[in-house]
Amino acid sequence: MGHATADLDARIRARAAAMLDAGWAEEALAVRAGCGFGETAAQALGYAQVLRLADGELDREACLDEIVLRTRQFARKQRTWYRKFDDIVWLAPGAAHEQRVRAALDAFGWS
Repeated sequence: MGHATADLDARIRARAAAMLDAGWAEEALAVRAGCGFGETAAQALGYAQVLRLADGELDREACLDEIVLRTRQFARKQRTWYRKFDDIVWLAPGAAHEQRVRAALDAFGWS
């Protein structure tokens, strides 16, 4: 596994763990008990796993491992898809490019 892949895996794991710590499973339970999940939302990364965690079918580590695996697979598909675009400018994660991102969002009227 290359450095970039290991770094991506670490960031995916940290983000998923933070979301679990912030109550992701409880949020998913509340949605399921309330309005329910639409067809597209039910397929969102991680929601099937956090519901299985909330239902006692998975422990936290197994849930986290499965979310990381599925997210990593999705990221791989995205990287493959983006290869067909020659003019993409990739930015490293972090605050160093915040002004460029804000300018791009402003240009599209998304800020």
